[in-house]
Amino acid sequence: MSKTILLLQFVSLTVCAQTFNLEMLAGTDPEFKKNSWHLGMDVGYPIFDMANIHGGFRLTSHVVEPKWNLSDEEKRNLTTSIYNFYFYAGSRVFLPVFKFNKGQENVTTVGIMPECRLFFTPWNPRKFKYKTDDGYITATGKFQPHFCYGIGGGIYIERTEYGPAIVLKCEYTTMDAFKTLRTLDYSGRDMDFSGAVVITLGLSLFKWGFLQS
Repeated sequence: MSKTILLLQFVSLTVCAQTFNLEMLAGTDPEFKKNSWHLGMDVGYPIFDMANIHGGFRLTSHVVEPKWNLSDEEKRNLTTSIYNFYFYAGSRVFLPVFKFNKGQENVTTVGIMPECRLFFTPWNPRKFKYKTDDGYITATGKFQPHFCYGIGGGIYIERTEYGPAIVLKCEYTTMDAFKTLRTLDYSGRDMDFSGAVVITLGLSLFKWGFLQS
C-alpha cells in the first residue's frame, strides 16, 4: 500500500510540474583518472520569470577498471564499475544574452544558465570484489549516507519562448562514490580510491511546462 501511495504521489507531482529536465553527462576527477557516466531527470516549478526550483534523481556509473585490460574471467568476477543513485534538489536560472528573429513568431534565444544543487544518497557503494593470490574476495562495508553539492552552468539555445531548450553544461560536484570503499581492508593492498570531486560535461534537454505556454 505504501509503495502505491508513493507512486501516486510521484505521478501527481510529475503531472502538476511546470518544468521538466533530462540530462546525460560524462564525468572525471581533476586528475582524469576515474571516468563516470551520469543520467538525471528532474521536475520543478518556476519561482520567477526564467528561474525554477526543481527536484529529481541521478544514476551514476564510475569506472574502476577498464574492461579491455581484463581477461574474460576477470570481467565476470571483478568489480569494474561502481553504481550509485542520488536524489537532488536545486535551482537554475535562464539568462538570455542574444535574441534572433525578433518580432517574428519563432524567436531564437541564446543565453547562459547558472545552476546549483544539493545531492543525497541513502547509501554509498559498499561492496568491492578484488583478486588475490588465493582467488576473488569481496570486501563489504557499512551502510553510509552521503550528502554533497554541485555548482555549474552552461550555454543554452531556445527556438521559441518557453520552448524546449538544449543546454551544453558543465558541473563541479563533491560526489564521493568511494567514501565507504576507501575505509575497507583489501588484504594489505593499496586501492586507488582517492578523490571526492567529479567534474561533468554533457547535454541537458529542458522544457517549461504547459502552464508556461
